[in-house]
Amino acid sequence: MRAKEITDILLQGIKEKVPDLFANYANADMVAHAMTQPQWLPEVVASILTLDLELGRVVPAALQAGYVVLITGDHGNAEDMLESGGKAKPAHTTNKVPFVVLGLDPEELREGVCLEDDFTIGAFGATALALHGLPPPATWNISSALRGPLRGRLARRVFRLVLDGYGVRDDPRGKARRYRLTYPL
Repeated sequence: MRAKEITDILLQGIKEKVPDLFANYANADMVAHAMTQPQWLPEVVASILTLDLELGRVVPAALQAGYVVLITGDHGNAEDMLESGGKAKPAHTTNKVPFVVLGLDPEELREGVCLEDDFTIGAFGATALALHGLPPPATWNISSALRGPLRGRLARRVFRLVLDGYGVRDDPRGKARRYRLTYPL
């Protein structure tokens, strides 16, 4: 899955001030799909902890360099690893995914820019365009996940991260995502 190597490349891009960065971490999805035996749950947890470690390296660096960081998942998987009878459940889920926005200007937040309550990964691209002050193409039927007086500007640096297979659910049973992300905000 090369999470460390991906992070190293992203850190180089941040150092070089690449205006738009985009990455997909596959840890949660790949290991969760491979979990066909319940006793393998610790390996899924380990993959999430690896992801946590790498996010702890790259997200603070991006914020310090002035990027707006968008983090989402494409679908759930690792958050729901066991059936009610204890059998392994390596399939995708229909659970919600996170959508995190970090690094907006404090003035935008004071003026009421906020995240919509309901969104999909489809809003990811439209949100990045809005941060740059650009409208989505006329053929798109989705808009930004941000609402309020956003001051989009072309020069803004945007960093998009997809956590593949990283869904959200409240029930802790069978959940590989037992740990909160630990990077400082």
